Amino acid sequence: MTVIENDARLLTNMLKLISLNIELNKHFERNIPFLKNESADVLCLQEVFESDISYLQQVLGYPHVLFAPMSQIAYALPSDERIRENHYSIADGVATGSINSDEYIMGNTGIAILSKTPLSNSETFYYLPLFENELHIHNSHGRGTTEGRVVIHADVEVDAKKFTIATTHFTWTPKGEPDEAQRTDLVTMMNHLKKLDEYIFCGDFNAPRGGEIFSQLSQKLHDNIPLEVTSTLDPTYHTAKGIEVVVDGLFTTPNYKVRQVALVEEVSDHKAIVAIIDTM
Repeated sequence: MTVIENDARLLTNMLKLISLNIELNKHFERNIPFLKNESADVLCLQEVFESDISYLQQVLGYPHVLFAPMSQIAYALPSDERIRENHYSIADGVATGSINSDEYIMGNTGIAILSKTPLSNSETFYYLPLFENELHIHNSHGRGTTEGRVVIHADVEVDAKKFTIATTHFTWTPKGEPDEAQRTDLVTMMNHLKKLDEYIFCGDFNAPRGGEIFSQLSQKLHDNIPLEVTSTLDPTYHTAKGIEVVVDGLFTTPNYKVRQVALVEEVSDHKAIVAIIDTM
């Protein structure tokens, strides 16, 4: 059984979408069976290794992809536990020079849209231009200058209906508190998305619902995460134990109607957003 039954969309030619921060390849034993079983039309993934994309396409059945890198992080196959649990700390050490970079493969990581049907009108937009032509090694103590800030979007067709889908992994701040970088990036990103007219916008927004940034998004777009949901962080696998915040989002412009939405635990350090979406 799937979380949201796939045959539900056949009634009115709807789109089934999943948005998930997969946290690199730490949780493949959990999220690959889940994603394969759900068989959504489109996947929007955050924190995905570019080196893993062809594998994900093959095992999950998504021939079409749009990927945008954000930074470089220590890469290892999921079987290498030594690196698997320390991707970010190793990258921090390489970035600061305390770890020899020759000992590790630094892999491009970023965001991706995977689709079962062709993508058209696809575009990658870095809302901080510094990263458009240069990729940096991730440094947790200097994310503002080492982590790309990007939104990607594309059109897909499901049973002759067009859906415009955008995703991002928005600017990180300590404890989710808004700062001037987030405020500036939000304005730049949303000004770019105005060109799309109607769109579905999902991802990891690194800003809690109820706070300044999420509230501004909710004023411009419809927030489809149910009000009873108090957290999109996974209680088992996220390092921030006991903290309940909605930082992952599914927003839509008026032309789209989200018919069903579910939040799924134990597939990554964030919960998966699963939704059935129709056009108005």
